[in-house]
Amino acid sequence: MNRCPRCGSSNIISTLDGKLVCQNCGLVINENLLADKPEWRSYNEKGIQNTRGIERASQTETLLRHDKGGGALTFTPPKSRNILKAFNSRRISMRHATSRSEMPQIAMFSLANKLTEYFNLPKSASQTLGLILHEYIEKNGGSVGKDKEAIIAAAFAKVVELYNLNISQSEIEEFMGIDNNKLWEGKKKLNDLGILPKYRFIESENYGYINSNDRMLTRVVTYINRIVSSLNLNQNIIEQSISFVKESLSSGKNLYGKKPEAIAAAAVYLVSRLNGYDISQKEIADTVSIKESTVRKLYKFLITNMTVVVYI
Repeated sequence: MNRCPRCGSSNIISTLDGKLVCQNCGLVINENLLADKPEWRSYNEKGIQNTRGIERASQTETLLRHDKGGGALTFTPPKSRNILKAFNSRRISMRHATSRSEMPQIAMFSLANKLTEYFNLPKSASQTLGLILHEYIEKNGGSVGKDKEAIIAAAFAKVVELYNLNISQSEIEEFMGIDNNKLWEGKKKLNDLGILPKYRFIESENYGYINSNDRMLTRVVTYINRIVSSLNLNQNIIEQSISFVKESLSSGKNLYGKKPEAIAAAAVYLVSRLNGYDISQKEIADTVSIKESTVRKLYKFLITNMTVVVYI
């Protein structure tokens, strides 16, 4: 049985992106060492590798394309004003053939790809995002709709939650150029089409969640680690912050609808202040791209009906 090298706990979970995380103290025991970047090769016209000639990438099926990577390829010779140079040139370009009706879907998946590249998503998480978007288009009658940014953001937020990734909802909204209301509209649309409920079930199965608070705690632990690391606080702050959140939950509080990054920020703020750190709510809020007022609101929520004992 795996045990945490820091606290000795056997409460270890394996996340879908290949990490082993201690649920007791939040230590990331093992990281995913697999590389998900595409493999590029260079061939000449005779098929000999590593020579000057035709450059190509291996064409594999991917769910993060409008045609899942299976579209027909067209080959076009390079344009040149000099006929002799064009005739003698060995280099050609390669692109997927597309129709006008596919352009909205191409625009959606192009934006989704930029989002995954910006946040450096693992391949498995990117494929799940593509699957959700394909299901949306299919159930929406083949149409992308007017608010593709909200749909992509909502699907991406679910993937972040599903794979317990260290990305806040506010960061997603900032990249997509939308506000919280738009993101919730996207979530409502995906829920109304019956897409997200299925992934809620899969998520519970993979992590062994008993209720929504268990699921939320996993996300909170991720952000507690992020905040403490960003501010170079003592590692003891992690254990104490997790314990504080657990104690708060034991008093009967329900975290449904709360942002996990906000819960983590509030917990770290309280614990760091009790440990003598002169740190502001704004400094903590900035590490996870949320408002200072959100930290204050969640801080009051967590501490309600709790007694804080300070040993001097």
